[in-house]
Order: sequence, then structure tokens, then C-alpha cells
Amino acid sequence: MVGYADLSRAYADISRKLENTLRIGKICEADYGKARLRVELGEVTTGWLPWITTRAGNDISWWAPELGEQVMVLSPGGDLAQGVVLPAIYQTASPACADRPTIDRITYEDGAIIEYDKAAHRLYGKIPGSALLECKYDIEAIAGHDIFANSLEGDIDVVADQGQITLRTVSDNINIIAERGNINMTATEGKISCRAKGEVGLFSEEAIRQSAPKLISDGVIENGTGQYGGGGKINGPIEQTNGDFVSDGVSLQHHKHKENGDVTDEPVGGNDGN
Repeated sequence: MVGYADLSRAYADISRKLENTLRIGKICEADYGKARLRVELGEVTTGWLPWITTRAGNDISWWAPELGEQVMVLSPGGDLAQGVVLPAIYQTASPACADRPTIDRITYEDGAIIEYDKAAHRLYGKIPGSALLECKYDIEAIAGHDIFANSLEGDIDVVADQGQITLRTVSDNINIIAERGNINMTATEGKISCRAKGEVGLFSEEAIRQSAPKLISDGVIENGTGQYGGGGKINGPIEQTNGDFVSDGVSLQHHKHKENGDVTDEPVGGNDGN
């Protein structure tokens, strides 16, 4: 026959196990190398327990709980030694970081924020340090409207180690604007080519400088037809072949002079080889 004392002990054991099935506490110790935590449950401190994560198979996630974080300990059968830690529960020291059901937001201790607002259809990221996106193959960005990149204090570098960099627009313009600085184009070992079906214009309020061991021009040269007028100065020898040089209607190869009432012959040299 079971006595009263036996029933009391059995009831106390059942009550303890029921109480330990779900317990709320705070993380007091962490061993991140082994992915284990100890949790303070009132006057009781658990042993080293694993925490629940989103994935732990072929795909593995890692977001470690921290000291002082409020969590729940789930203990099958009420045995704390077999418990697992379920992060996390808001508390006064760490309140909720949003107040609307349409927002999915993560805030970090250093001030970083990753947020998606499905009501506004807006993905937002704030990174106080650097960001790196590394991809073995292609990275594709498609926008229904504009794609905007802005560096407030530094540079924007676009580098292709072994391939090409292509800027293409189907029906509109490509604008490269430096409001206060320079635009530099450098081909260390190759060529810089500019090709257009229409006109290619270079406009400067000061000067346009061309510098090379050889400047090659293919086509008719017109000078002085714009707002700055014509004229110029050339330093060094000039060789002109396969045609005449005419200045204000006067031919260099065929012009004549009057000397003492007589008309001189045309200049020698030129196309006749003399």
C-alpha cells in the first residue's frame, strides 16, 4: 500500500518536472566554440545546453545568443539536463525594435539595421562599416526605375580583372558627371575607343588638350565654326601631301606673284616632285 509520504514525494517530483518543462531565464555563461549556454533560472543555473537555431543540417545557420539575453529553456520530461535553449524574449533592457506587423527588422549593437517593410515595399540596410558581396558567377541588378550609387566621401570603383565593363542604355542617355572633381579615363595597356553614329562633342570652357607621340585624324577638319572663333598656332614642322593648301582662296601650290610688272611662275616642289 502506498503511503502518504510516497504520494507526497511522487507529487513533488511531478510538480518539479512540470515546472522545469518550460522555464524563462537569462543567459549567464556561453561557450561559443562548443555552441553551448548556461541559463540562470531564478536560484537554479542549468548545465551547458545547446540552443535552437533555424538550420543545422546540410545548410547551417549561426546567430549566437548573448550574455544577459532572456530566453526560454525547453526540457523534455522536465529534466533540465536534457534541456535546449530557445532564444529570445523581449525585456526592459532589450525592448522590441519595431511597432508594426508589416516590418521585418534586425538591429545590431553597432547600429547596423536590416529591414524590409512590406507595406512600403522597401528594403533598407544601414551598415556602419563595410559591406562585401562576393559571387563566383554573375551579379545582376534590375530596377523598374533608377539605380543610384552615391559615395559621400570616397570613390566608387568598378573593376573587371579579366572581362569587360559595359554601360548600355536602350532608349536613353548615359550621363557621367563630376560636379567639382575630375573624370579620368585610363587604359594602362590597351585603347580607349569612342564610337557614335551621330556627333561626338568635346566642350570645355578653358581648353581641350591632346598629347601623344602621334595624333591621327581621318576626315575633313573644320576650325572656327563655333562660338570661340578660329585661329591657332602650330609649333614645329608641318608636312602636307596629296592635295593643295588654300588660304582665303589663295593656293599654296599654284599661286603667283607680280614682280617688276611680270607674273612669276608657280612655286616649285609639291606634287611635281621638284
